[in-house]
Amino acid sequence: MTEYAYSLNDDEYYDSDCIIDLIECEYAEGDRLTIYVAEKVKFTHLSFINGRELIENMQEAAYEDSGDYADGYLDDIDLNKIGILKKLIADFLDKNTKPLTFYRVKKVKEMEITVGDYSFMEDL
Repeated sequence: MTEYAYSLNDDEYYDSDCIIDLIECEYAEGDRLTIYVAEKVKFTHLSFINGRELIENMQEAAYEDSGDYADGYLDDIDLNKIGILKKLIADFLDKNTKPLTFYRVKKVKEMEITVGDYSFMEDL
């Protein structure tokens, strides 16, 4: 099911309850205004894991600690299998941290609405 976010300025997006509160604080019932409606794209921990960077950071840390003795450290990792490492880390984070609550938006549309009539939210 597609989830939507709403904005008054196409910059900061909110859930339906929050945008209604913002609108009703700033505008009078019956006022017409333009809002932005967009599809939410939720992130997962996997969105932020770069396996190659992780390996490179570990190699650099080993070199800083041990100099040339660390030469070749982790060079034998099959980079085609980095996805397995990323999944292990993401699974660990999924089980041991709070769910991600932030998102980005796509397919932004401008809509003219009347303050007090939020039926358009049901029709999306």
